Amino acid sequence: MNENPYSRIMKRLSPFLFSVGLLLCVTLPMQSFSADQESYSFRFKINGLTDSVAYLANYFGAKQYYKDTAEVVDGSFAFEGEGSLPGGIYLVVFGEEKTYFEFIVSDQNLRMETDRIKVAEEMQVEGSEENRLFYDYLRFINKRSTKAAALRTEIKSLDKSEEAKGKKRLAEAKEELNVINREVDQYKTQFMVNNPDMFVTKVFRASKEPEVPDAPEGLDKKAQQRWQWGWFKNHFWDNIDLSDDRMIRTPIYHQKLNYYLTKLVVQDPDSLISGAKVVCSKVDGQPELFKYTVHYITNKYESSKIMCVDKVFAYMAKTYYCTYKATWVDTATADKICERGKVLGNLACRETAPNLILQDTSGNWLNLHKIDAEYTLLYFWDSGCGHCKKKTPVLLEYYDKMKAKGASIEVFAVGTEFENEDWVKFVEENDLHWINASDNPTYPNGFRDIYDIFSTPVLYVLDKDKQIIAKRLDVDQLEEFMENMMQQKKREAEGKQMH
Repeated sequence: MNENPYSRIMKRLSPFLFSVGLLLCVTLPMQSFSADQESYSFRFKINGLTDSVAYLANYFGAKQYYKDTAEVVDGSFAFEGEGSLPGGIYLVVFGEEKTYFEFIVSDQNLRMETDRIKVAEEMQVEGSEENRLFYDYLRFINKRSTKAAALRTEIKSLDKSEEAKGKKRLAEAKEELNVINREVDQYKTQFMVNNPDMFVTKVFRASKEPEVPDAPEGLDKKAQQRWQWGWFKNHFWDNIDLSDDRMIRTPIYHQKLNYYLTKLVVQDPDSLISGAKVVCSKVDGQPELFKYTVHYITNKYESSKIMCVDKVFAYMAKTYYCTYKATWVDTATADKICERGKVLGNLACRETAPNLILQDTSGNWLNLHKIDAEYTLLYFWDSGCGHCKKKTPVLLEYYDKMKAKGASIEVFAVGTEFENEDWVKFVEENDLHWINASDNPTYPNGFRDIYDIFSTPVLYVLDKDKQIIAKRLDVDQLEEFMENMMQQKKREAEGKQMH
């Protein structure tokens, strides 16, 4: 089989779960606790550490949070409390340099002793067989990492060598590096085979890439790549146990979630919604994984700078907050998110723009949906807004240029002031000879809430059927956007004619 074309993807995702520099790692398992376990006690001794303060922290999604502090006396300190700590990777942070090492909460009572400088090499563990075994693994990795780093440096220096002796040594160094990589893989694989029930095995497995099989025969190269990419995407979650809530307290889940949504799912709203459905369904039933996933996706796409993807937020709001499935927020907060989702859902790309019936400068009524044009630029602006005064002439210049070319395009410009005198004056003095409309002070339209107008200017692009094809587009970006869209439409039409 050829080299897995996606091997680099997962390596970038987690090149080495526990790095071995300033971060010195200890990983312990989290097993089911008995109901009568009412307290925890983690005792540490770091030889050579002067009196100071140590901190207990834990991963949660993409971040680390402080959990507790302890006074260090003669290098000894403890974290103790009532109840049991939930499982996952925790960190002990110590010293002025904020050196830290990791451990996974498993047994609620354990003791660890090490040296301030040689943390991994000198670590001794009591109360956790899994910790002890993991440190054997970590020491093995540290030795191989030192050798591998030296070989990479040598390979880099030899890479441009033209001498036969240098080329020979380059080949030898590369093979030595391959041997080290194979040794590490074999050690890690054997560790997982020997300890299938340990949480660290789950962590190792979760960081392992899916092995993409060969594509079916008979496909051309591009079709093979598409098939393998699809297989990789569909099997991306195979190696992580999403029925184990402890995964939220490792750095792995967030990395995979973010990578899946940003790299493996097509970046259009409907595809992202499908991706969100996949992930949320996989963690449904796991309280903390589900909570984190729903919150992360909802927040990510409500505040995204990518145009139109707030449709994903609208979907999440409707599915989880309007239905009160997001039980971690109170009903008032859920209702606010729900209402926000409804507003953005009505303004989603490919949806029909809400109709506006407003008056022009002479008091005549205008209907947005009655405009007969291939494209309608729906422009909300304020005659007293400094930014609007800069952007409106730019839009007018583009409008005149397109009309001169015979383009079927109109501007429906909506003044957002509550009083119309300044608006009428600005329109007349600046010869804004497009369609101008504004609110009637006697019969306010409510378009500010309907179109989510909290600042100006705001520009929407509508097609001939008044469907939204772009939203909150900067006026300076309009010409390029329209040119690209028209060219794409032309190519699609030519393609249909050829068939």
